[in-house]
Amino acid sequence: MSFRCKNNRCVPGRWQCDYDNDCGDNSDEESCTPRPCSESEFSCANGRCIAGRWKCDGDHDCADGSDEVGAEMRRREVASEAFQQGSGVLRADRLPAPMPTERLHAPL
Repeated sequence: MSFRCKNNRCVPGRWQCDYDNDCGDNSDEESCTPRPCSESEFSCANGRCIAGRWKCDGDHDCADGSDEVGAEMRRREVASEAFQQGSGVLRADRLPAPMPTERLHAPL
């Protein structure tokens, strides 16, 4: 089954409401009802659900960037706490794990 975009392009029906602008005019994303996210997922501001472990990981997994809101501030707070607890010495054992720079995303 296919979906006909407003610009007359046809895309697979399963691409409708997948949070990707497959039509080029975004008509495949209009009038979509977001599904409720599970407890292990994070709800992006635009309604998309992503894996909860992707929140504040340094990658913008939500197209709107909402999964990284406040993340940089939190990393700075953790680094500052580690510095203070180490009596002026930045202790690597108290810093958060390095953030991955790349990740393969499976469709949700």
